[in-house]
Amino acid sequence: MRQYYIYDGQMKKGPFDLEQLKVQSLNQETPVWYEGLQDWLMAGNVDELKEFFTPKATPPPVPKTFQKNVAVRNEILNSFGEATELYPEPKKRRLLIPVLISLIIIAGIIFTLFFYHK
Repeated sequence: MRQYYIYDGQMKKGPFDLEQLKVQSLNQETPVWYEGLQDWLMAGNVDELKEFFTPKATPPPVPKTFQKNVAVRNEILNSFGEATELYPEPKKRRLLIPVLISLIIIAGIIFTLFFYHK
């Protein structure tokens, strides 16, 4: 079985068999050497390594039955933009506390002016 060495740009690694080589960070420009070669080759130029770099088969188109469900799902998800709050806070309550505080302050000022003015 052939043993491969690779150079990762900093150091030489190996030996690896084909299965071990699959888990290495290997690209087409990675320098590779094995016994019988005079010099290092790029991995993309080694016949038995070319399969590592060929694109995998693309899946077939999604069947229409699945596409229907996706459309319904997207319609449901997009409908939330039009939804109202389940428990909306009444606008009157937002102003209730500031109005009450203002009334207390005004009553305090009037009370103070009325009793201390005399």
